[in-house]
Amino acid sequence: MTMLTSIMVLLTVILVMVMVPRIYGNWLQFKEYAELMDLDGLSELQTMHNGWVIRHMCLALMALGFVAAIKYLPGLESYSQTAAATAAYSAISFTFAFVESLLAQKISVSTTSILQPVKEPRDDQRYY
Repeated sequence: MTMLTSIMVLLTVILVMVMVPRIYGNWLQFKEYAELMDLDGLSELQTMHNGWVIRHMCLALMALGFVAAIKYLPGLESYSQTAAATAAYSAISFTFAFVESLLAQKISVSTTSILQPVKEPRDDQRYY
């Protein structure tokens, strides 16, 4: 295993170890804001998640470009293990982007439902 492959594996492990607790913590924060109906907190949380989606997607696409360069440039054929490690990093980054986008969408739905006015039943529809 080359040094570059080791670095990519270490970077992938660090990414997972940092992002999983952060996403879980943000999920708990979302639940708290939704329970309190805190629109400012929800919109700030949604903005943060949208930023993370963009970061994860950009890094995953850059990693895919790196893998494509290794696979198709003849001088880099000796880095096949690095390409495999980078492809794993890219797949994990795409997964995190997907999870972050799902959470951002859940926050958006919750924010929208808080903003929806409640319809009052008409007099003939009320139950006494």
